[in-house]
Amino acid sequence: NQNCYFKGVYVYADDVLRTDTVSIENLEKSAELLSKKMSGQVNEITFFSLDSVCVKRYNPEELKTIVKIF
Repeated sequence: NQNCYFKGVYVYADDVLRTDTVSIENLEKSAELLSKKMSGQVNEITFFSLDSVCVKRYNPEELKTIVKIF
């Protein structure tokens, strides 16, 4: 209801905040679909927003599984 700081970012009262999450199962399904469309053309995989929260959510082995799909 009022302007304030949220996690170090100044937020105005009328701002809309949104959070995004995805399960490891959905990541795997997405990787499988994309890998079929890319047909071995993938040279690099980038995980966006791989901050400390994401690192806690997904362990390194799960992320390696995603990369291996390609």
